[in-house]
Amino acid sequence: MITQILHFWNSFENHKESMVVALKRGHNYDNALAQMRAHLQKIHKDLSLIILVELGQPHRLHFITKGRLKLKKMVTKILVTAPYDSGWSFHNGIMPWEGNLMELCNRHPFLGEDTVIYEVYFDIVEIYKASRKLALVVYVEKNRSHPKYIINDSMKTLLLMYFGDEMYYRNIARIKIAQRKYRAYNFAPISQLKKILEFAIKP
Repeated sequence: MITQILHFWNSFENHKESMVVALKRGHNYDNALAQMRAHLQKIHKDLSLIILVELGQPHRLHFITKGRLKLKKMVTKILVTAPYDSGWSFHNGIMPWEGNLMELCNRHPFLGEDTVIYEVYFDIVEIYKASRKLALVVYVEKNRSHPKYIINDSMKTLLLMYFGDEMYYRNIARIKIAQRKYRAYNFAPISQLKKILEFAIKP
């Protein structure tokens, strides 16, 4: 396994700068990220990651563990061999965001630095009987238009940061992006869903 871990970190070193530039500009960096994820999934098939850029702070690489103990232990082993880089920090999972959504959006350019996100709305379109997970439709109130696939990828990252990876993967099966605030949906601010999910998981 150590060889696979070293291959992953080599891939990270090869792609880290190009991904940071792409994130800051709101450009696509799927190919580089796919290569890194492929190396990571050779360590364990369920491991994944996201990379976040925050102005004035080290770039952040989060290993997504979905709250699972086995994956947390695996990531602990990966972090032991992480390269030192003052411009980066590495994290085991993602804790829920403690502030409000606008604070999160102001700190992270989810849709690029020239796009301001004012609010994120949701509606629950289905609850799957077997898993009890939710299918959501999401509308993003913002100052610029973007293709739906870019918004979709960015909203998955935003919701992971907002809910934390354990709450996200425990409760959300899929999201669909609405390009307008259609009357057919009963949209509410995403903060209301977070309150519901936080209450639901309390012991």
